Amino acid sequence: MKLAFFQKCLSFLGFIWLLSWEAPPVQAFSCYIVPGHEYLTKFALTRLQSSDDKLTRVFYGDYVGGVNYLSHPLAYGNVVNDFPQLDPAFATSLIGILLGQEWEHFTAQEQKKILTGMIEHSESHSQVMHFTRNYLDPHQQQALSAKESCILSQNFIKNAVIYGTEVMAGQQIVNQNLDRYQRKQLGLKFIGASLHTVQDSFAPAHVKRHPQTHLLTDVCSFRYPYFGRNQASVYSVGCVHTVFAHERDFGGGSILEDDQIWQRSQDHCQIQSNGMVEKSFNCLTDQAQLGTIVSQDFLASLVPFLDQALRKQTVAYEDLTMVLDDFLNIYHPYPAKGLTTQGIMACDGLADFTPHTRFEYQENY
Repeated sequence: MKLAFFQKCLSFLGFIWLLSWEAPPVQAFSCYIVPGHEYLTKFALTRLQSSDDKLTRVFYGDYVGGVNYLSHPLAYGNVVNDFPQLDPAFATSLIGILLGQEWEHFTAQEQKKILTGMIEHSESHSQVMHFTRNYLDPHQQQALSAKESCILSQNFIKNAVIYGTEVMAGQQIVNQNLDRYQRKQLGLKFIGASLHTVQDSFAPAHVKRHPQTHLLTDVCSFRYPYFGRNQASVYSVGCVHTVFAHERDFGGGSILEDDQIWQRSQDHCQIQSNGMVEKSFNCLTDQAQLGTIVSQDFLASLVPFLDQALRKQTVAYEDLTMVLDDFLNIYHPYPAKGLTTQGIMACDGLADFTPHTRFEYQENY
Protein backbone atom coordinates (compact mmCIF):
# COMPACT_ATOMS: atom_id res chain seq x y z
CA MET A 1 0.00 0.00 0.00
CA LYS A 2 1.61 3.11 -1.32
CA LEU A 3 5.39 3.03 -0.94
CA ALA A 4 5.99 0.40 1.69
CA PHE A 5 3.36 -1.97 0.35
CA PHE A 6 5.94 -2.66 -2.35
CA GLN A 7 8.87 -2.43 0.07
CA LYS A 8 10.90 -0.65 -2.58
CA CYS A 9 14.45 0.30 -1.69
CA LEU A 10 14.03 3.93 -2.67
CA SER A 11 14.28 6.33 0.26
CA PHE A 12 12.52 9.62 0.78
CA LEU A 13 15.86 11.01 1.87
CA GLY A 14 17.04 11.42 -1.68
CA PHE A 15 17.22 8.20 -3.67
CA ILE A 16 13.86 8.80 -5.26
CA TRP A 17 15.45 11.59 -7.27
CA LEU A 18 17.65 9.00 -8.98
CA LEU A 19 14.65 7.85 -10.98
CA SER A 20 13.79 10.22 -13.78
CA TRP A 21 10.56 10.14 -15.75
CA GLU A 22 12.44 8.53 -18.62
CA ALA A 23 13.99 5.77 -16.48
CA PRO A 24 13.44 2.34 -18.04
CA PRO A 25 11.25 -0.11 -16.09
CA VAL A 26 14.11 -2.51 -15.43
CA GLN A 27 16.02 0.22 -13.58
CA ALA A 28 13.09 1.06 -11.35
CA PHE A 29 12.18 -2.54 -10.57
CA SER A 30 15.74 -3.51 -9.73
CA CYS A 31 15.12 -1.73 -6.41
CA TYR A 32 12.34 -4.06 -5.26
CA ILE A 33 13.02 -6.02 -2.09
CA VAL A 34 9.59 -7.49 -1.33
CA PRO A 35 6.35 -6.88 -3.25
CA GLY A 36 3.13 -6.07 -1.39
CA HIS A 37 0.10 -5.30 -3.53
CA GLU A 38 1.20 -8.11 -5.82
CA TYR A 39 0.83 -10.60 -2.97
CA LEU A 40 -2.66 -9.38 -2.06
CA THR A 41 -3.65 -9.66 -5.72
CA LYS A 42 -2.06 -13.11 -5.97
CA PHE A 43 -3.93 -14.38 -2.92
CA ALA A 44 -7.21 -12.90 -4.19
CA LEU A 45 -6.77 -14.60 -7.59
CA THR A 46 -5.78 -17.88 -5.96
CA ARG A 47 -8.93 -17.81 -3.82
CA LEU A 48 -11.02 -17.08 -6.90
CA GLN A 49 -9.78 -20.36 -8.36
CA SER A 50 -12.00 -22.04 -5.75
CA SER A 51 -15.08 -20.13 -6.88
CA ASP A 52 -18.23 -22.13 -7.62
CA ASP A 53 -18.62 -20.04 -10.78
CA LYS A 54 -16.67 -21.54 -13.68
CA LEU A 55 -16.56 -18.26 -15.60
CA THR A 56 -14.90 -16.53 -12.64
CA ARG A 57 -12.27 -19.27 -12.38
CA VAL A 58 -11.53 -19.14 -16.11
CA PHE A 59 -11.71 -15.39 -16.69
CA TYR A 60 -8.85 -14.32 -14.43
CA GLY A 61 -6.90 -17.55 -14.75
CA ASP A 62 -4.04 -18.70 -12.57
CA TYR A 63 -1.44 -16.26 -11.35
CA VAL A 64 1.43 -17.56 -13.47
CA GLY A 65 5.13 -16.88 -13.00
CA GLY A 66 5.36 -16.10 -9.29
CA VAL A 67 5.04 -12.72 -7.65
CA ASN A 68 6.33 -10.34 -10.28
CA TYR A 69 4.74 -7.29 -11.85
CA LEU A 70 4.77 -8.99 -15.25
CA SER A 71 2.92 -12.07 -13.99
CA HIS A 72 -0.58 -10.68 -14.37
CA PRO A 73 -2.00 -7.46 -15.88
CA LEU A 74 -3.90 -6.83 -12.64
CA ALA A 75 -0.57 -6.67 -10.81
CA TYR A 76 0.90 -4.46 -13.53
CA GLY A 77 -1.85 -1.85 -13.13
CA ASN A 78 -1.55 -2.20 -9.38
CA VAL A 79 2.16 -1.38 -9.49
CA VAL A 80 2.00 1.52 -11.95
CA ASN A 81 -0.46 3.25 -9.63
CA ASP A 82 2.47 3.59 -7.22
CA PHE A 83 5.27 3.88 -9.78
CA PRO A 84 3.94 5.87 -12.76
CA GLN A 85 7.44 6.31 -14.21
CA LEU A 86 7.29 2.65 -15.24
CA ASP A 87 4.64 3.38 -17.86
CA PRO A 88 4.11 7.14 -18.45
CA ALA A 89 1.42 6.57 -21.09
CA PHE A 90 -0.62 4.35 -18.78
CA ALA A 91 -0.10 6.77 -15.87
CA THR A 92 -1.35 9.62 -18.07
CA SER A 93 -4.50 7.60 -18.76
CA LEU A 94 -5.00 7.07 -15.02
CA ILE A 95 -4.69 10.76 -14.18
CA GLY A 96 -7.04 11.51 -17.07
CA ILE A 97 -9.58 9.12 -15.53
CA LEU A 98 -9.07 10.75 -12.13
CA LEU A 99 -9.43 14.37 -13.24
CA GLY A 100 -11.79 13.93 -16.18
CA GLN A 101 -12.28 17.01 -18.34
CA GLU A 102 -10.23 19.08 -15.87
CA TRP A 103 -7.11 17.27 -17.13
CA GLU A 104 -7.56 18.68 -20.63
CA HIS A 105 -7.62 22.24 -19.25
CA PHE A 106 -4.09 22.01 -17.90
CA THR A 107 -1.21 23.20 -20.07
CA ALA A 108 1.41 20.69 -21.21
CA GLN A 109 3.80 22.08 -18.60
CA GLU A 110 1.17 21.75 -15.84
CA GLN A 111 0.38 18.19 -16.92
CA LYS A 112 4.06 17.26 -16.76
CA LYS A 113 4.32 18.76 -13.28
CA ILE A 114 1.32 16.72 -12.11
CA LEU A 115 2.80 13.52 -13.53
CA THR A 116 6.15 14.26 -11.89
CA GLY A 117 4.35 14.84 -8.60
CA MET A 118 2.72 11.43 -8.94
CA ILE A 119 6.19 9.87 -9.01
CA GLU A 120 7.22 11.71 -5.86
CA HIS A 121 3.87 11.05 -4.15
CA SER A 122 3.64 14.77 -3.43
CA GLU A 123 0.99 15.75 -6.00
CA SER A 124 -2.11 17.49 -4.65
CA HIS A 125 -4.70 15.91 -6.99
CA SER A 126 -3.69 12.25 -6.97
CA GLN A 127 -3.52 11.40 -3.26
CA VAL A 128 -6.99 9.85 -3.53
CA MET A 129 -5.58 7.17 -5.88
CA HIS A 130 -3.92 5.81 -2.71
CA PHE A 131 -6.95 6.39 -0.49
CA THR A 132 -5.29 9.30 1.28
CA ARG A 133 -6.50 12.91 1.36
CA ASN A 134 -6.06 15.28 -1.55
CA TYR A 135 -4.61 18.68 -0.68
CA LEU A 136 -6.57 21.88 -1.09
CA ASP A 137 -3.71 23.87 -2.61
CA PRO A 138 -0.21 23.34 -4.07
CA HIS A 139 1.38 24.45 -0.79
CA GLN A 140 -0.38 21.58 1.00
CA GLN A 141 -1.31 23.68 4.01
CA GLN A 142 -4.67 21.93 4.29
CA ALA A 143 -6.26 18.72 3.06
CA LEU A 144 -9.76 17.91 1.93
CA SER A 145 -12.15 16.52 4.51
CA ALA A 146 -11.99 12.79 5.03
CA LYS A 147 -15.47 12.37 3.60
CA GLU A 148 -14.82 14.39 0.44
CA SER A 149 -11.49 12.69 -0.20
CA CYS A 150 -13.07 9.26 0.35
CA ILE A 151 -15.76 10.06 -2.22
CA LEU A 152 -13.07 11.07 -4.73
CA SER A 153 -11.32 7.73 -4.11
CA GLN A 154 -14.62 5.95 -4.70
CA ASN A 155 -15.10 7.87 -7.95
CA PHE A 156 -11.65 6.89 -9.17
CA ILE A 157 -12.30 3.22 -8.42
CA LYS A 158 -15.61 3.34 -10.27
CA ASN A 159 -14.36 5.32 -13.26
CA ALA A 160 -11.21 3.21 -13.67
CA VAL A 161 -13.34 0.05 -13.76
CA ILE A 162 -15.73 1.51 -16.32
CA TYR A 163 -12.81 2.70 -18.46
CA GLY A 164 -11.17 -0.74 -18.26
CA THR A 165 -14.46 -2.33 -19.31
CA GLU A 166 -14.67 0.02 -22.30
CA VAL A 167 -11.09 -0.88 -23.20
CA MET A 168 -11.99 -4.57 -23.22
CA ALA A 169 -14.96 -3.80 -25.45
CA GLY A 170 -12.73 -1.91 -27.89
CA GLN A 171 -14.64 1.31 -27.24
CA GLN A 172 -11.60 3.45 -26.44
CA ILE A 173 -9.48 4.99 -29.19
CA VAL A 174 -6.33 3.72 -27.50
CA ASN A 175 -7.16 0.09 -28.28
CA GLN A 176 -9.53 -0.08 -31.25
CA ASN A 177 -7.00 -2.06 -33.32
CA LEU A 178 -6.10 -4.57 -30.62
CA ASP A 179 -7.09 -8.22 -30.77
CA ARG A 180 -9.12 -9.92 -28.07
CA TYR A 181 -6.11 -11.02 -25.99
CA GLN A 182 -4.58 -7.52 -26.09
CA ARG A 183 -7.88 -5.89 -25.15
CA LYS A 184 -8.19 -8.17 -22.14
CA GLN A 185 -4.62 -7.55 -20.99
CA LEU A 186 -4.93 -3.78 -21.27
CA GLY A 187 -8.39 -3.66 -19.72
CA LEU A 188 -7.23 -5.68 -16.71
CA LYS A 189 -4.43 -3.18 -16.12
CA PHE A 190 -7.05 -0.49 -15.45
CA ILE A 191 -8.94 -2.88 -13.18
CA GLY A 192 -5.63 -3.46 -11.37
CA ALA A 193 -5.17 0.28 -10.86
CA SER A 194 -8.62 0.52 -9.26
CA LEU A 195 -7.80 -2.55 -7.16
CA HIS A 196 -4.74 -0.71 -5.81
CA THR A 197 -6.98 2.02 -4.40
CA VAL A 198 -9.32 -0.54 -2.87
CA GLN A 199 -6.40 -2.32 -1.18
CA ASP A 200 -4.90 0.95 0.09
CA SER A 201 -8.12 1.57 2.02
CA PHE A 202 -7.06 -1.30 4.32
CA ALA A 203 -3.55 0.02 5.05
CA PRO A 204 -3.35 1.32 8.65
CA ALA A 205 -1.08 4.18 7.55
CA HIS A 206 -3.64 5.34 4.97
CA VAL A 207 -6.93 5.05 6.85
CA LYS A 208 -8.34 4.30 10.26
CA ARG A 209 -11.03 1.65 10.65
CA HIS A 210 -13.23 0.61 13.56
CA PRO A 211 -11.61 -2.41 15.28
CA GLN A 212 -14.85 -4.43 15.39
CA THR A 213 -16.95 -3.33 12.41
CA HIS A 214 -13.98 -2.46 10.15
CA LEU A 215 -15.86 0.61 8.92
CA LEU A 216 -13.86 3.67 7.86
CA THR A 217 -13.42 6.24 10.64
CA ASP A 218 -10.74 8.50 9.12
CA VAL A 219 -8.64 9.02 6.01
CA CYS A 220 -5.06 10.15 6.57
CA SER A 221 -3.08 12.81 4.72
CA PHE A 222 0.40 11.95 3.46
CA ARG A 223 3.47 14.06 4.22
CA TYR A 224 7.25 13.89 3.97
CA PRO A 225 9.47 13.64 7.08
CA TYR A 226 9.33 16.65 9.38
CA PHE A 227 12.54 16.25 11.35
CA GLY A 228 12.40 17.98 14.71
CA ARG A 229 8.77 18.95 14.25
CA ASN A 230 6.96 16.47 16.43
CA GLN A 231 5.31 19.03 18.69
CA ALA A 232 1.59 18.86 19.29
CA SER A 233 -0.43 21.22 17.11
CA VAL A 234 -3.28 23.46 18.21
CA TYR A 235 -4.93 22.68 14.87
CA SER A 236 -7.10 19.74 13.95
CA VAL A 237 -4.79 17.90 11.60
CA GLY A 238 -6.48 14.50 11.32
CA CYS A 239 -4.43 11.31 11.04
CA VAL A 240 -1.18 11.54 9.09
CA HIS A 241 0.52 8.96 6.87
CA THR A 242 4.18 9.47 7.79
CA VAL A 243 7.41 7.85 6.61
CA PHE A 244 9.25 7.11 9.84
CA ALA A 245 7.79 5.63 13.01
CA HIS A 246 9.17 8.41 15.26
CA GLU A 247 7.17 11.11 13.50
CA ARG A 248 4.02 12.48 15.08
CA ASP A 249 1.21 10.88 13.09
CA PHE A 250 -1.89 12.07 15.01
CA GLY A 251 -3.38 8.60 15.02
CA GLY A 252 -2.10 7.62 11.57
CA GLY A 253 0.92 5.45 10.88
CA SER A 254 4.29 5.24 9.19
CA ILE A 255 5.42 3.53 6.00
CA LEU A 256 8.20 1.60 7.73
CA GLU A 257 6.05 0.31 10.59
CA ASP A 258 2.35 0.37 9.67
CA ASP A 259 2.36 -0.21 5.90
CA GLN A 260 3.39 -3.85 6.21
CA ILE A 261 1.40 -6.85 4.99
CA TRP A 262 3.20 -9.64 6.87
CA GLN A 263 2.97 -10.79 10.48
CA ARG A 264 6.61 -10.36 11.35
CA SER A 265 6.26 -11.92 14.80
CA GLN A 266 5.82 -15.43 13.37
CA ASP A 267 9.06 -17.22 12.54
CA HIS A 268 7.54 -19.25 9.71
CA CYS A 269 6.27 -16.02 8.13
CA GLN A 270 9.63 -14.29 7.95
CA ILE A 271 10.40 -13.09 4.41
CA GLN A 272 13.65 -14.29 2.86
CA SER A 273 16.16 -11.88 1.32
CA ASN A 274 15.13 -12.64 -2.27
CA GLY A 275 11.54 -11.61 -1.51
CA MET A 276 10.15 -14.40 -3.70
CA VAL A 277 9.38 -16.99 -1.04
CA GLU A 278 5.78 -18.19 -1.10
CA LYS A 279 3.80 -17.31 2.00
CA SER A 280 0.44 -18.57 3.16
CA PHE A 281 -2.61 -16.36 3.47
CA ASN A 282 -2.36 -16.77 7.25
CA CYS A 283 0.98 -14.96 7.25
CA LEU A 284 -0.74 -11.71 6.28
CA THR A 285 -1.70 -9.14 8.91
CA ASP A 286 -5.38 -8.96 9.80
CA GLN A 287 -5.78 -5.79 7.71
CA ALA A 288 -4.04 -7.34 4.71
CA GLN A 289 -6.21 -10.47 4.99
CA LEU A 290 -9.31 -8.30 5.00
CA GLY A 291 -8.01 -6.34 2.01
CA THR A 292 -7.44 -9.62 0.15
CA ILE A 293 -10.96 -10.88 0.84
CA VAL A 294 -12.47 -7.59 -0.33
CA SER A 295 -10.24 -7.69 -3.43
CA GLN A 296 -11.48 -11.19 -4.19
CA ASP A 297 -15.14 -10.17 -3.91
CA PHE A 298 -14.53 -6.99 -5.91
CA LEU A 299 -12.95 -8.91 -8.79
CA ALA A 300 -15.66 -11.57 -8.75
CA SER A 301 -18.42 -8.96 -9.03
CA LEU A 302 -16.92 -7.58 -12.25
CA VAL A 303 -16.62 -10.84 -14.21
CA PRO A 304 -20.05 -10.84 -15.94
CA PHE A 305 -19.52 -7.32 -17.29
CA LEU A 306 -15.89 -7.80 -18.31
CA ASP A 307 -16.82 -11.00 -20.09
CA GLN A 308 -19.58 -9.18 -22.00
CA ALA A 309 -17.09 -6.50 -22.98
CA LEU A 310 -14.45 -8.99 -24.08
CA ARG A 311 -16.98 -10.78 -26.30
CA LYS A 312 -18.07 -7.38 -27.67
CA GLN A 313 -21.59 -8.06 -26.51
CA THR A 314 -23.82 -5.26 -25.25
CA VAL A 315 -22.43 -4.33 -21.84
CA ALA A 316 -25.03 -3.53 -19.18
CA TYR A 317 -23.26 -0.38 -17.98
CA GLU A 318 -26.19 0.71 -15.84
CA ASP A 319 -26.05 -2.60 -14.02
CA LEU A 320 -22.26 -2.34 -13.72
CA THR A 321 -22.61 1.13 -12.19
CA MET A 322 -25.16 -0.24 -9.74
CA VAL A 323 -22.86 -3.12 -8.77
CA LEU A 324 -20.00 -0.68 -8.18
CA ASP A 325 -22.21 1.65 -6.13
CA ASP A 326 -23.33 -1.29 -3.99
CA PHE A 327 -19.73 -2.43 -3.50
CA LEU A 328 -18.58 1.06 -2.50
CA ASN A 329 -21.50 1.87 -0.20
CA ILE A 330 -23.32 -1.27 0.97
CA TYR A 331 -21.08 -4.34 0.61
CA HIS A 332 -19.48 -5.79 3.74
CA PRO A 333 -17.64 -9.16 3.78
CA TYR A 334 -18.86 -9.76 7.35
CA PRO A 335 -22.37 -8.22 7.53
CA ALA A 336 -22.86 -9.25 11.16
CA LYS A 337 -19.82 -7.19 12.15
CA GLY A 338 -21.06 -4.16 10.24
CA LEU A 339 -24.05 -3.90 12.57
CA THR A 340 -25.46 -1.30 10.18
CA THR A 341 -26.29 -1.04 6.49
CA GLN A 342 -23.08 0.93 5.94
CA GLY A 343 -20.57 -0.77 3.66
CA ILE A 344 -16.92 -1.45 4.40
CA MET A 345 -15.87 1.02 1.67
CA ALA A 346 -18.53 3.61 2.52
CA CYS A 347 -17.73 7.24 3.33
CA ASP A 348 -20.91 7.93 5.34
CA GLY A 349 -19.33 7.85 8.79
CA LEU A 350 -16.40 10.15 7.99
CA ALA A 351 -15.95 13.69 9.30
CA ASP A 352 -16.47 16.67 7.03
CA PHE A 353 -13.76 19.11 8.17
CA THR A 354 -10.57 20.21 6.41
CA PRO A 355 -7.50 19.55 8.58
CA HIS A 356 -4.24 21.48 8.61
CA THR A 357 -1.39 19.33 7.31
CA ARG A 358 1.46 21.82 7.56
CA PHE A 359 1.82 23.58 10.85
CA GLU A 360 5.59 23.93 11.28
CA TYR A 361 5.43 27.59 10.33
CA GLN A 362 3.28 28.41 13.36
CA GLU A 363 5.12 29.84 16.35
CA ASN A 364 2.66 28.50 18.90
CA TYR A 365 1.84 24.82 19.32
